[in-house]
Amino acid sequence: MANFPVAVNVPQNSVYTVDAAQSIGTSGCATCVGLIVVNQNGIKTCAHFDCTVVNSMAQAATAQQAVNAVLLAHFPAVGAVQAIGICSLVGSTEASTLAILQGIAAVYGAPLLQQVIACDGVVATRAGVIRMLQFNDQIPTLPSPANNLASINAG
Repeated sequence: MANFPVAVNVPQNSVYTVDAAQSIGTSGCATCVGLIVVNQNGIKTCAHFDCTVVNSMAQAATAQQAVNAVLLAHFPAVGAVQAIGICSLVGSTEASTLAILQGIAAVYGAPLLQQVIACDGVVATRAGVIRMLQFNDQIPTLPSPANNLASINAG
């Protein structure tokens, strides 16, 4: 077990951005999806996406569109990205998680789905290095307040 202290611990359903001198991360991504994007000037944005249950293709499309909206509003454009880290313990085996992952891939490219790591969380160090958290790893920093910017409603 390792500890990964960060300046900002992103709680479930939330999005936060930190400057180049800070670290950021999220954990507890069982059926949720943790995403960190580091842009070329070192600014880091992290989301802990959660989604209502997806039971149909229409709900999956609604969830994907909602993820796209979050990414376009809060994350850097594709051309400004230096590094991306994405994680979920269940990966694409759960319909809600798959809908989130497909929404992310629609913005950042389908090959990104091949990079999803089955782990509990993801952090970006002050230097912009992305590290994946295993199940026993911890972020000892108290979570920031939830802001519900990454709460995805599939309808």
